[in-house]
Amino acid sequence: MANRFVDAGTGSDSDTGATFDLAWATLKHAIESGGLSAGDMIYGRPNHSEIPTADIVSNYSGSNAQPIRYISWPKGAFAITSASWTNGSTTVDLVLPATLTEAGHEGRYVTAPDGEQYFITRIIDSNTFIIDSEYAGATVTLTNGAASIIKDEHYDTAQAIDDSAWTIKKTDWDANNPAKALVDFNDTGYQVLIVNDTNNIFEGFEFKDSSDANGIVRVNYSTQVVSFVGCLFKQSASNSRILWFSECSIYMERNIIKGSGAGSGQVGLKVSASASVKMKNNAIYNCGDIGLDHHAMVFYENLNIGVEIANGDDDVWINHSANMSGTGLKLGGTNGSVYFASWNVGGWGYLGAENYQKILGDHRTFFAGGYYEKKVVSGETPNKKLSDDILKITPNISGYEFIPDWAFAVFIDKFKVSSGSKTIKYWIYNDSGVTLNDTTAKDNIWLELKYIKSYDDTSEYVYAEVFSSQIDILDAVDADAWGYLQGVINPALASEVRATIYFSKYLSSTNVIIDPERVIT
Repeated sequence: MANRFVDAGTGSDSDTGATFDLAWATLKHAIESGGLSAGDMIYGRPNHSEIPTADIVSNYSGSNAQPIRYISWPKGAFAITSASWTNGSTTVDLVLPATLTEAGHEGRYVTAPDGEQYFITRIIDSNTFIIDSEYAGATVTLTNGAASIIKDEHYDTAQAIDDSAWTIKKTDWDANNPAKALVDFNDTGYQVLIVNDTNNIFEGFEFKDSSDANGIVRVNYSTQVVSFVGCLFKQSASNSRILWFSECSIYMERNIIKGSGAGSGQVGLKVSASASVKMKNNAIYNCGDIGLDHHAMVFYENLNIGVEIANGDDDVWINHSANMSGTGLKLGGTNGSVYFASWNVGGWGYLGAENYQKILGDHRTFFAGGYYEKKVVSGETPNKKLSDDILKITPNISGYEFIPDWAFAVFIDKFKVSSGSKTIKYWIYNDSGVTLNDTTAKDNIWLELKYIKSYDDTSEYVYAEVFSSQIDILDAVDADAWGYLQGVINPALASEVRATIYFSKYLSSTNVIIDPERVIT
């Protein structure tokens, strides 16, 4: 393991990179020709700026235990001596000292006056910033609004470097903070390209302005994790995607992906072809077209898309076989929230959003045809049947109904029962304005029950499936007019039953409601 250094101001790619005095001049040289090994840490000086004249192509892999880290010189804590924090607002203003910068402070964590940690997603000006979610503490102003932007993860490690024998000192590098080290492609057709190399981590860099159609950064065929932490990816003009990940595993934390707001082809992040991406505390906004163009697997925690500045079109585009799930998804939705591509007939694409719009408990889930979410029954049309909370289906996207075998499973309930015949029932409220299942029992909404019908021993089972038979489920005439779905099972032994309710119907502005409490008789 070794430390290496990059400094466009004093460095030379013919040097060793081993000290501040012998720094390399470019990150490109470090990544392609630096002779790197697992565990190496390559530091870029604050205010470092390079304009590559060719692709930057990765050439070295780390290991699971010892990744190679490319780190923009870590920033120390930044003391906010005075500010205005307003309960329920994401805007923090009147910040002193008024020295905030996009490259220096976006994508960092801040400890607010209430003692809680927030994520800075946008710098408006030198004394105003945006946080990822509404401030939950009491409103405070002036010195009562004092706070602290948290030091970067490797700040202490960097400050422990022994520079006693060097002419250029840590204090020289510290003096330039908090600017990120910058790789600027200057609107040329070059990019950072990571192919096959794995266990690389990029921390705190700014990558900007590539006209390459494949993105500013492209990762492909990297089977072990490539990580981006605290980076700013910015497209100022080019009508092209910003990031593209395929056939790889990616981890992203506290990154900002920011477009120019123009261009019908400008996509913030494209995830495709067997990629698996885990995102924690990220923001994507101001993209000319789509925020997240999604074809594979994304797992997220606290993700804003199109919130700080609207995207030109949909915030999320769900394509064939895409699976996206997590907690704390907030969409701006000014020009569109979630779009399921037209070939996704039947809802193969999936987007589950626990705490959608960062409202606790909604658990909104999108499917090709609309969405469903948890609601308190007291705030809805029907009177309470059994439960205080109900499942509300809003199937407001046309083109995905009428195919029963591809209907979406909006409700799944697993529970244990004793042997013997019994009826399983779930109450539903038809607030659609039309009759459901007006031809067959599997037209629009139905119940499937799967149970053990017979068995030979503890490893040999025969399962049976039964379906509800309810047809002509009428539009509710009043708040108490609940209908139901039910089926009869006869388990051969005490065992688990899986109950699933499927839905397939387009309703432009009305709903169907499920009471999730089962009734067994």
